[in-house]
Amino acid sequence: EYRYGNPDYGHPRDLPQNQAAAWGATQPPSPALPAITKDEYETLGDGFLKKDNFALAYLHYEKALEMNPGDNRLEYKIGKTYLAAGKLDDARRQFEKAASKDAENALVWEGLGKVCFLERDYVSAENHFIKALTLRGSLWESFNCLGYIYDTRGDHAQAVEYYLAALAVKPDNGIVYN
Repeated sequence: EYRYGNPDYGHPRDLPQNQAAAWGATQPPSPALPAITKDEYETLGDGFLKKDNFALAYLHYEKALEMNPGDNRLEYKIGKTYLAAGKLDDARRQFEKAASKDAENALVWEGLGKVCFLERDYVSAENHFIKALTLRGSLWESFNCLGYIYDTRGDHAQAVEYYLAALAVKPDNGIVYN
């Protein structure tokens, strides 16, 4: 009779039982896995967002939000996912929802600024970016977008100030140099 794999261990399907026996367990290991926690869902969402897999990022953030309703950080991340996917209307609604819960969250205001910026509503974008920078003065993307806005208006001196502020926060970012 031909045996697949190492004759001492038999078939690979028997590996879990053989490992359990090697550890001295009297019962085979349970195939049941522990439930995924809210933090693990959020971490998975972060990973998928970094890989531009917006659907799976959204799914995992929603699962985390189901486990912790009202978590404003997750609301922001869902808005960020919509923004990255180019779903500007959904992103706006999500950021506005997050802003209504926490008006002191600078990242939410920056997100709203980015939505308006991409829609070329530079007046609203400017207001949102300034609000974000008022709350947290280290948001290089807000500085950079404001530099662009002032550049398009022909206010080059003000644009340079904002570009330099962006570089002060993130000196190694080539985007700002453009």
